[in-house]
Amino acid sequence: MIDTAFFHKKWSFLKQKDVFIACSGGVDSMVLVHLIREITPHITLLHVNYNLRGIESSQDEEFVKNYASNNKLKAEVLPVVLESKSNIQETARKIRYTWFAENVQTENSVLLLAHHQDDQLETFYLNLARKSGNAGMSCMPEIHGKLIRPLLNYSKKEIYDFAGKHNLIWREDSSNKKNDYTRNRLRNEIIPFLETEIPSLRNSVSTLIGIFQENRKQVEESMDQVIADIKGNYNLGLKIWRSLTVEQRIYILKSFGYTPKQLSEVQKLETAQKGKSVSSSEYKIIREENSFYFQVLNLQITEAQLVIEVVKDLPNKFSKDEIYLDSNKIAGELRLRKWKTGDRIFSLGMEGSQLISDIITDAKIPSAKRKDILVVEDDQEIHWCVGLKVGRQALADVGTHPILRIKITS
Repeated sequence: MIDTAFFHKKWSFLKQKDVFIACSGGVDSMVLVHLIREITPHITLLHVNYNLRGIESSQDEEFVKNYASNNKLKAEVLPVVLESKSNIQETARKIRYTWFAENVQTENSVLLLAHHQDDQLETFYLNLARKSGNAGMSCMPEIHGKLIRPLLNYSKKEIYDFAGKHNLIWREDSSNKKNDYTRNRLRNEIIPFLETEIPSLRNSVSTLIGIFQENRKQVEESMDQVIADIKGNYNLGLKIWRSLTVEQRIYILKSFGYTPKQLSEVQKLETAQKGKSVSSSEYKIIREENSFYFQVLNLQITEAQLVIEVVKDLPNKFSKDEIYLDSNKIAGELRLRKWKTGDRIFSLGMEGSQLISDIITDAKIPSAKRKDILVVEDDQEIHWCVGLKVGRQALADVGTHPILRIKITS
C-alpha cells in the first residue's frame, strides 16, 4: 500500500527543486504525477511520442498535454520518427534519456522516473540472463545524481490500487500486452509463474538487489578518488590497475565511456606493446611503459600563442610557465612551434646540448602527448622546451636591459 503521508515526508525535499517528470500517460507516471503534485507545483511533464502505435500515440500525447493544461502544469513533448526498426527499444531509450538530460541541466533540477518494483525485478532477471556483474545485478538505484525513482519500492498492484482508490485516469499501452520483447514475456508470463510457484521469491530477489546495491555503493566510494586522479593527470598506473577487482575496473571504465564488454579489450593492454589502445566514445586508453594514458577524444584545442613582454626587472620567484630572455642575445624573431626530430637545446645547468626527444623521454611524457610539446626558438637556436627545459644561451640576468618575459597562452 502506498502511504501518502510517508511518501510526502520522504520526498519533501522536492519542494525546493525544479521537478521534471517523465510522463507516458500510463498508470505508473500518472500516479507519480499525482503524488508529486501534492508536494510541489513546480512540475514539468516530459513526454516522448515515438509515433509507433498510430492514433494511440497521438492520443497519449494529447492526454498528457490536456492533463498538464487542466492542472496548471508545464508540458514538453518530443516527437520522434524512428528510421530503423532494429533494436528499437535501445534506440528509443537513448533518444529519451538524451532529451531528458537536455532538460535537466540546472543545478536545482531533477528528473523523476516512474519505475516501480516490478520493473526492478524484470531488470534483475534480464541482467541475470546476461551474466551481468555486481553493477548489473544491483539494478536501478532509487537516487542516481539527478535521476530519482520515488515508486521503486512499490509493486504494480499497489500502484493500480492507489490509482483506483483516488479515481485517477490514465492511458493503457496495448503493446505491453504483446510478448514481442523479452521484457514483456518476463512481465506477462515468466515472473507471474515463478511467483505463483514460489510466493517468497519477490522478497528474496528484492533482498538480493539490496545487497548488490550496497556492494556497488562500496565499489563506487572506493574508486571515486582513483577516478579523480585519472581526470587530473590522465594516467592510471599499471600497479594500481592490477590491484583492482573486476567490479572496480568496470566502474572506472564506465566513468570514461566504456562498456563492461570492453573490459577484456582493456585488460589485453596490460601485456600489449607500448602505444596500443582501446577507445570509447569519449576517451582512448593508450598503453604506456608503466601506465594507461587516458586521452580525451573530440577535445576542442585552442591554438597556443607566444606572448612577449618587455619588463624592467626579474621576478623574485620564477615559474615554469614563463622564461626571461636577454633581448640583445636573440637572433632575429622569436617563434613558437611544435618540436621535431633532431631538435636540440643548450639546457640550463648542463654542459653541451640535449636532444628534445631525450628530454621528453626522461620526463615520461605519454606518447599521445609527445607530438604536442612546444618549443620557442629564434633564427639560430631553441631557447625553451615549454614546461620542460630552459636554454641557457640567452637567459636574462640582473644586469640585462631590456628583459623579455616569454609566456604561452591559449
